[in-house]
Amino acid sequence: MAALKRYNRAIARIRARGEHAFRVLKCQFGYRRTRYRGLAVNQREI
Repeated sequence: MAALKRYNRAIARIRARGEHAFRVLKCQFGYRRTRYRGLAVNQREI
């Protein structure tokens, strides 16, 4: 368990750099609520 935790911690730095870039692109295209809500809520207009 400790080895898995160390592995995840080490790879998280690499993963975070990639994920941040995708988040910026998604926000520019209007997908701000997709990460947090279900499909029905995302399809409603604000």
